[in-house]
Amino acid sequence: AGVVGSVGSVFGFFTAAFLTLVLSFLMLIEAPRVLKFIWGAYSDHDRMEYHKKLASRMYNVVTGYVTGQLTVSAIDGFFAGVTVFILSWIFNIPHNLALPAAVICFLLSMIPMFGATIAGVIVTILLAFNDVSAALVFGVYFVIYQQIENNFISPTVQSKTVELSALAVLASVTIGLYLFGIVGGIISIPIAGCVKVLVEDYLERKKHHHAKQELVEKA
Repeated sequence: AGVVGSVGSVFGFFTAAFLTLVLSFLMLIEAPRVLKFIWGAYSDHDRMEYHKKLASRMYNVVTGYVTGQLTVSAIDGFFAGVTVFILSWIFNIPHNLALPAAVICFLLSMIPMFGATIAGVIVTILLAFNDVSAALVFGVYFVIYQQIENNFISPTVQSKTVELSALAVLASVTIGLYLFGIVGGIISIPIAGCVKVLVEDYLERKKHHHAKQELVEKA
């Protein structure tokens, strides 16, 4: 039952990943047509342009989040590869394990929250087949690095790309995980960025409205 359940989980994961890729591809193809239909439904041209700019700002937030995640993954893969390469000079492990370790950590760490943990476990197991001591040292490195990444690297990078403070990034991820689990952790940062855009827009419009009222009263 355990084997069947594990195989089913792996199959379900790859099926979900494949469907996500297909849906993303179709959305990219259909996006111009859908947007043309949406903007064509507006009768007020000024209002359409205003909503276009607002949607563009929110789109930049989402793409910024993706760019930030890629940056964090690249940093993770680089340091993992360098660590394994250094360990290959100290312990009895092949030098060519450094590149697979870097690739594994880069690819899997793009899965938010738990992907980096899976990558670290896989690399540790690979090292254990060659030298248990090297695997233990890498495990210690991985635990320390994850603390640095989760509390410093990731919040700092995402705060630059999504234009949120490090505190807001940590708070949004924590709230997302608490309310909706892993899915909430994945989508919490772009949602927080989009909310920030909407709040800033509301405050700008409110400020502009007050300024206009003051001019009317003075007149």
